[in-house]
Amino acid sequence: LEGEAPRTYFSRSSHLIVRAGGRVAYDGLLSSDFSLDVPIASGEETIALETDQVFSPADRSRRSADRRHLGLRIFKAEVRTPNGPAS
Repeated sequence: LEGEAPRTYFSRSSHLIVRAGGRVAYDGLLSSDFSLDVPIASGEETIALETDQVFSPADRSRRSADRRHLGLRIFKAEVRTPNGPAS
């Protein structure tokens, strides 16, 4: 998992939780650009990323009608198996 520094958009670090199934696989603070290898148990079908800070572009600019809640800017998310990338 690779992404941009949350401090680019927020005044403080962002809390990230990665859940695989019902298990917490990662729980930490992100302040700078990040590259994380998060071990996920084989067979987990659902992976969720949760963060504590979001914004809507429409709230930051009158020219935008974009009401999505954006939290972390992710550049790369990859699931790898022991034999290489899954897909």
